[in-house]
Parts: sequence; structure tokens; C-alpha cells
Amino acid sequence: MSKKNDLKKQIYGNPNWINGRINRAEYICRSVGFSFLFGLSVAGAISLYAQGMVVPAILVGIFAIWMYWLVVMAYVKRLHDLGWNGWLAVLLVLRGLEDMFIKNDTLSMAFGILTLVLSLFLLFRKGNNGANKYGRDPLMKYEDNQ
Repeated sequence: MSKKNDLKKQIYGNPNWINGRINRAEYICRSVGFSFLFGLSVAGAISLYAQGMVVPAILVGIFAIWMYWLVVMAYVKRLHDLGWNGWLAVLLVLRGLEDMFIKNDTLSMAFGILTLVLSLFLLFRKGNNGANKYGRDPLMKYEDNQ
């Protein structure tokens, strides 16, 4: 493996795990791409199940869970790029499950605004310059990261 590829792996890390940082462009690509695949696989699993094909539906459902996991990992790595704890990603995950837990409309709206602000920060705020406790700066050139 070349030094440049090794450095890219160190910066971006394994997409299946929480280590590393990703910049805004990488975050947008990963979150949109994996979310799209998640949506397609959920629709496919529902369609297969409705047609009585249980085993393929389960396999596609497992793929959907994996795609959702990759979206969450993109949240975590983007939070790391901002220098924030990855546990804040739990707020974004819970946003999809909010109706099951929050019955108060005012509280639900406040939670929605909080997650919207956090989502906008992930999209538009520049990450920390240089290395932080979560890894190297993904925007620095190869020579600068040695």
C-alpha cells in the first residue's frame, strides 16, 4: 500500500467504525449515498416481504441496517472533525424515532429544532484546523500531514 493511501486510511478511517474524521464534502457524499441505499433497501425489503419472499427480505433488511450504520458513522466522524464528541450523533438517530418516545408537541418541536441546528452545523461548519484528539485534518495535503 502506498504512503498516500495509508494516510488516506488514517484520516478517513474505516467507514464501518468511528475512528477518524471526514470533511464536509466527504460527509455529504457518504450521508447522501448511504441514505439513498438505505431507503432503497428498506423499500426492497418491504416489497419482498409483501410478495412472501421472507428470506430475501431479511437479507435486504440486514443490508438496510448496515447502510443506516454507515450513515451514523458519517455523523460521528463529521462530529469528530468539528472536535465534538461522537455521542451527539445519538440526537440525530433519535430524531427518526421521536414519535415513538415524545408525545408532547412543544417538546417534539424543540427537539426537531435542536436536531435541525445540529444537522446544519454538520453541513456548513468548517472542521478544526490541524489535528485534534480524533485524528488528522482531512483537508491538509499529504506533505503537511507527515
